[in-house]
Amino acid sequence: MPAPQAAAVHVDVEPAPAREQQARALLEGLDPAQLDNLWRQAGELGCEAAFEQQLLQRSLDDETLRLPILHWAVPRRGWFTPWQAVPIGAYQGDELLGSLWQACHAQLQHYLQAGDEQAFFASLQHWGGQAWLEPFDRREQFQAMLLELLHDHPGSSTALFERVCGYFNWSDDDGGPRPAHLWQGLNERCRRDTWFARQQALAEQWHWHTNPEGNAAYLLLRNLQFKQQVALAQGFSEADWEACEHLTQTLLYHYPELLDQVPHRDLYFWRRLAPRPLHPRSYLRVMSCMVLVIVLWLAGPDFFAHPSNVLIAAVVGSLLTVQLSAVFMRFWLWTAPSLLALDLRLSEWLIPRRFNPDGERLLLRHGVPRLLLALPIYPMLAGTHPWTGIVALTGYFAVGLLGLLPYQPPQEGGPAWRQPWVTLHRLYEFNLAQAAVLLVTVGVVAWWQVHPPGVIS
Repeated sequence: MPAPQAAAVHVDVEPAPAREQQARALLEGLDPAQLDNLWRQAGELGCEAAFEQQLLQRSLDDETLRLPILHWAVPRRGWFTPWQAVPIGAYQGDELLGSLWQACHAQLQHYLQAGDEQAFFASLQHWGGQAWLEPFDRREQFQAMLLELLHDHPGSSTALFERVCGYFNWSDDDGGPRPAHLWQGLNERCRRDTWFARQQALAEQWHWHTNPEGNAAYLLLRNLQFKQQVALAQGFSEADWEACEHLTQTLLYHYPELLDQVPHRDLYFWRRLAPRPLHPRSYLRVMSCMVLVIVLWLAGPDFFAHPSNVLIAAVVGSLLTVQLSAVFMRFWLWTAPSLLALDLRLSEWLIPRRFNPDGERLLLRHGVPRLLLALPIYPMLAGTHPWTGIVALTGYFAVGLLGLLPYQPPQEGGPAWRQPWVTLHRLYEFNLAQAAVLLVTVGVVAWWQVHPPGVIS
């Protein structure tokens, strides 16, 4: 008896082409906003694999749909992660990843250019939290892209940079992210902006004589009127002027890119407001001039025949000059600052710019002492003959005016015959024209004192 046959079991297996047709039908007229619903329908029809494969192909073929598809498939289907189900070839992956990188870069760049730092950081968190960026090489590429964006947009704030550093745990302790030159450049810019923000805060919150640093920031970083500058400078101490020098040098040599944010084209404008104490050579010139005048005044036909007369006149003249000049200069240095505003205006109007390019020479501060010193020259030397006093005064003012001319100081060393000239320049800073006029004047006056013009005639 034959063995009974097993009942046939019917398995309803839908052919693969039918599933592909179903997936194709679902993707007809694709609206990316409906991808969640379409995926659920594909699951009900059992054509998920075909649907995802055709969705991948659609993202490769249609560039207008590529990004919307990727924005859906990357987080929901794990594309470009170890959990992706659909096979993606190397060439296909490079093309799709390139589109993702471009979209990421464009969005972050847009927010930076718009100055919307809050939206930039939110976008950074959105992209940075996606699984496809978790592999080390992509994470490093993402951070390098952020460094480049921040570096290429100098308007981004220090606060934003610090938030980005906190998000990625960037610090110099572990060497920082790469590229190193961008990281170092951003750190330097952060330090620069922090420093300048502090200086601006000092200038904005300034009140009278806060501290030297605040006074310097207020003078250099605020667009003050001339009268305000003068009033402020008259109360400055040596520490305040040193702070001005330090702030100026920091801006010029460390952060020159900040100069556009400073209201003054000439950062050394404050030097014309600073006190100008007379150089020790000025006292030496005063004393030497007085000694010469006294010696020439005492000179007579028999005066130079006895060296002791010259020595006595020099000693007496020096002592007298020291006392008189000390008293007068103390008084003048105490009085001159109160005339600073007028002095600066007169100097600007009456002294040609080419003779005073830096504005360091002041008409009243430097001119009044020299003018007062000239007053006794004519009465003392005109006793022998009026022309003697006129020549002496002419020579005195000519030496002073010739000092305004630019010249090349003599170099140290050289032939022995040049040493007297080098020594004279070291003591008095005379140029050749001044030295020549001085020697001619002294020679003529001395000769006329011994041989008056009336006697010659």
